[in-house]
Amino acid sequence: MARRMLNCPKCGALLKLQMELLVISQDQTTPAAPEAKPAEAELRALLMRIDTRNVDESERKFVEDTQKRFKQYGAKTLISDKQLAWLRKIAEKCAAGNGVHPHLS
Repeated sequence: MARRMLNCPKCGALLKLQMELLVISQDQTTPAAPEAKPAEAELRALLMRIDTRNVDESERKFVEDTQKRFKQYGAKTLISDKQLAWLRKIAEKCAAGNGVHPHLS
C-alpha cells in the first residue's frame, strides 16, 4: 500500500492519500497475433486496376478515398478485411465489365 501526502487544492489542508494496487487477474495466455496487413503491392495493384469512371457512386467514393489514403500513408495504410474484400469485388467487376484503366488492358 502506497501512502502519499497532498495538499487540498481549495483550502490547502494536508491530506493523506492511500493507494492500493489490486491485481484482478493475470491472464497468462499469449495474445492473438495481429492480422496481417495486405501487401502494399496487392493494394496498389487493386487500386490501379479500378477505373472509377465505370463504377457506381458509393464504390467510386470508396476507391478514391482509399487511393488518397494510400498515396498519403503507403504501406502503412490501414484497411480492414471487409474493405479489402470490397476492393477486390470492385476490381473484379471492373475487369469483367471492361472498367479497367486503358493502360492496363
